[in-house]
Amino acid sequence: MLIGCVQFIFCATSLAVTRTELDLAETPEYFSQAKQFELATRLVAKLSPQVAPELILDTVKLQAAAWIDVGLADKLPPLFAAAEELASVSGDRMRLATMKHLAARARFFSGEDRASIPAAKQAIAMQLSISAEPLKHPDPSRLFHQLTDHIDMLMAVSLDAETVPHLRLAEQLLPLTRQSERNSIWLHFSNAGLRLAFGERDAALAHLNDAQKIATEFNDRGWLVEIYGAQAAAYLDQAMIAESIVAATQQRALANKENHALAKASSSLFLADAHFANYDLATAYTFAVEAKHYFDRLDDTFHKADARRALAMIEAGRGNIANARKFLAEALQVRAEDTSLGWRLAISKAKTAIAISTGDADAALRAKAEEDRIANLKLSADTTRLANTLREYHGVTERELSMKLLQSERDAQELKLKRDESQIFWQNVAIAASALLLLALFAVAILLYRRSRTLKQTVDTDSLTGVSSRAAILSTAHQEFTQAARHASPLAVCVIDIDHFKRFNDDHGHDVGDQVLLECVKVIKQCISASDYLGRIGGDELLVVMPNTDATAALNTANRIVVAARNHTFDAGGTRSSIHLSAGVAAAKPTNGITAKQLIQRADAALLLAKRAGKDRVVFDGDADGLA
Repeated sequence: MLIGCVQFIFCATSLAVTRTELDLAETPEYFSQAKQFELATRLVAKLSPQVAPELILDTVKLQAAAWIDVGLADKLPPLFAAAEELASVSGDRMRLATMKHLAARARFFSGEDRASIPAAKQAIAMQLSISAEPLKHPDPSRLFHQLTDHIDMLMAVSLDAETVPHLRLAEQLLPLTRQSERNSIWLHFSNAGLRLAFGERDAALAHLNDAQKIATEFNDRGWLVEIYGAQAAAYLDQAMIAESIVAATQQRALANKENHALAKASSSLFLADAHFANYDLATAYTFAVEAKHYFDRLDDTFHKADARRALAMIEAGRGNIANARKFLAEALQVRAEDTSLGWRLAISKAKTAIAISTGDADAALRAKAEEDRIANLKLSADTTRLANTLREYHGVTERELSMKLLQSERDAQELKLKRDESQIFWQNVAIAASALLLLALFAVAILLYRRSRTLKQTVDTDSLTGVSSRAAILSTAHQEFTQAARHASPLAVCVIDIDHFKRFNDDHGHDVGDQVLLECVKVIKQCISASDYLGRIGGDELLVVMPNTDATAALNTANRIVVAARNHTFDAGGTRSSIHLSAGVAAAKPTNGITAKQLIQRADAALLLAKRAGKDRVVFDGDADGLA
């Protein structure tokens, strides 16, 4: 049956596949995606029922991996079903686990990202059960690659409790794998994704740079294409647009040289999103159309939908509402909205952009409120998973230290039994070992105490401005709202946005943009009272929470901030500049049934009106219930 499925794609001959030929996949000549595909095609054509089952299954593994890499994952399910049947009949649980993993990976790239994770977890559990101890697995390279694949899938969807233990196990397996030095690229790649999830941008980019050096040393063009794409995505996630465009352009150049179809498509989509973020809509549209063309030819469901999402956003920005709606409908036809929270948020942003483009203020506010609701759901889920993963990361580290201490103690005891030395000598050894152990335990305690303090500060503090992070300030708003409701006291919030913030970045660079944010925070801190709270909730958007403050006092504070910012000058790239702010204010007595989230949404709506009214001003949400 399996040979029949293979013959559905290629014509089999009577030639036989050998282990030597399969091992070619791990030689430098076949490091590029095109060469891998060529080798898989040639070996599949040599399959016949006379070939040993394990060679058939490893050939199918090579073919499936190559097809997934070129965006043809949708065509593989029949092949996996037949391969799993052959592995089951042969009693080959190791290769059965491999096929189940590849089937889950194919589902992932076919747009079923969230649904594929449980199947991938089962495949990992099956592979780990092959041996009593993972480090004694009969094929460490197979287990290593399955683990790193699974880690990347987990981090693409969301952080998971298994991410860190799997990464640690992969690190232990690395020295046991074939070509361990080259395989370290996988670990750098996975560590980069984890560090990015922790918000440690510099550490993530350092891992990607290390991976790039190794891939360059081995002339591994397949990995270089992947690394350039990861760099483009990381820079884009951090709003480093120029850097993202450079990385995506490098990926595009190498993809064209290697004729790597999937990388061509991915680089086009990165460039579309980067130019859209840079407000260059014409260029963004050109790249998005190109990405759609590539992904449609590849039949890659996951990215086919995303290319249409990008086109919907761009067309909304250009005012082509009919086209925007058409592309959005096509995106949802290709990939259902509820496949993941990340996809729901991307679609919701497109809906908001379309609503704003129509000029219907009510529709825009409703769409923005729904977008904020989904963003908060995703933020809550991401924050929980991030906290769990951070705890697991540090927990694993603590366990490693403990194991090392225990191992050191066991080694000392064994040495004591083996060597026939004087009692005085051994007493001295015991005293020295005890002292060292106490010092080590003391050092570990200090390390863990400092780490816990650093972790708390990292989660609650915005790394650039030093004010509260988005999660922390929203939590504070909720707590103060609860207090205000308990004491029947007023509460006010003010959402502040820097006018023409993009101009600072475009004219002077991102360093000056960062300086503008710092100057803005300095001005706001000087204008608010000691009992007020300040946090950063977006790129250039800040939130002030004012407990026991009525509408009049809140408006006075907001106007004071806007005027102070206007009169505050600083050096921006060699010229004296000032800051202009738009602010939205809302105030209420929580006892009247309003929620903290609704109060912030009203202030956000007032900010939108301030922007539309000409910026550099304060607008009050005068229709809020229960104004003080």
